[in-house]
Parts: sequence; structure tokens; C-alpha cells
Amino acid sequence: MPPWVVRETVARYLLDLEATWGWLSRIAHTMPRLLAGPGVPALTDGMRTRLQIAQDDGAPSRDALPPFRRDPQRPLVWVRTTEALEAAAQEILRETEVGLDVETTLGGHALCRIHIAGADRTWRIDALDVADLEALRPVLEHDAPIKLIHGAAPVCEALGRYGFELSGVLDTRDRSRRKHGDGVAHALRDVCARELGLALGATPWASTDGSLRPLSDNQASEAALAAEVLPLLAVRLASVEGR
Repeated sequence: MPPWVVRETVARYLLDLEATWGWLSRIAHTMPRLLAGPGVPALTDGMRTRLQIAQDDGAPSRDALPPFRRDPQRPLVWVRTTEALEAAAQEILRETEVGLDVETTLGGHALCRIHIAGADRTWRIDALDVADLEALRPVLEHDAPIKLIHGAAPVCEALGRYGFELSGVLDTRDRSRRKHGDGVAHALRDVCARELGLALGATPWASTDGSLRPLSDNQASEAALAAEVLPLLAVRLASVEGR
């Protein structure tokens, strides 16, 4: 990992006690950010309980699970021009539902790439190469196709900078929380392990800078999985009411 990524990660997460505790326990909590006195506070009984719940959340160990792999026959369509995006948008509009994921820069969360997974192919849209993303407006702002997103807020924020207001969103992380409550982890990898019995790849795309390039074929495939797994999760979480 490049030194600047390490520094930014430490500054953003490890210097914040609340975020650090969240990372350690893998659950939401309300620990105050400012200490009442000097020194590091000892774990309270409530913290110990939450940590124990997080460590025993019912999800099998990812190390013991088979990996979720891309179908090598599934097309991964790279979109790098406005003309190619216009053609892709017309195809995407014919889908009933799509998995949607984005890659951003670490610091400013600027949009870099968009992954849209349809029934039989995945579109990889390079937002740094495509001069105008306007062709995506009907896809993103109409109720159809349904957009399956795991943790919709940061995706909506990244796309909102381009003037898009997403509609027709189904958030699989919210579905997981309604099904299992706040006592378990709801990160994408944890939900995949619990619901599908599959481990996502080792590449931590959520903590890498989306502007880095070129990507190897393996890196591109790993990044596409975050969108491609969402329709499978939606099926497993379909019994949970509401969007």
C-alpha cells in the first residue's frame, strides 16, 4: 500500500475513537468522540457485550468459505467514451434490476468508475474518461430498472455531484439490518458470508483509490464483483419487507 494511502487511512479512521471502536467491534455504537479525562478508557461492560456479539454474529468464517468468483463467460463491457455510454444506457434500460457500485478517490470521494451489473453482463463505466455522463440520467433517475446498492448513501453522494438524484433504489445493507438487527456486521463481505456462504475476493476495493490505473484483468474482475453479487443478495433478502 502506498505511504500516502496509509497516512490518509490513519488520519481518517484511527485518530477518531468512535470510528476506531466501530472498526474493532464491526458494529454501530454511540461512544463519545471526546474523552472526559486523560488516558484511554477501559472497555465498559456494554462494549464488551457488543464486541462479543460482533465476534459471534452467526456468519461463518470467511477463511473457511469458497470464494465468490466471476463467471469467465460473463462479458465485462468497458465504457470509456460518450458514444459507448449512450449505447450502454439503452441496453441497461431494458434490464429489470441491476447491481450498482462505484469506485471513488480515497480523500475527496470523487467518482472514478461505475459498475452496473445486468442479467448477463456487467458494464464498467470509466467516469474519468467519459466526458459526459448525462446518458445515465434515465437509468439512475427512473424507478426502472431497480438499482440494487449495498450502502446507498455514499453511492448517491458520489453520483449526486454530477446532478443525479437516484430513484428506484433497493439497499441490501438496509435489508440485512432489518433482517438481523444491529448486533451483527453488515459490510458487504459479512452479508455475503452470512447469506450466500461465499467469500468475496481478497482485494479490498472499498479501501483503495479508484483513480489508480491501469488495472490488471484480475483487479477489474474483483472490482466488478461488488455489483455482480447484489442481485444474489437481493434474492436471499427478498422476504424482508420495504425498500
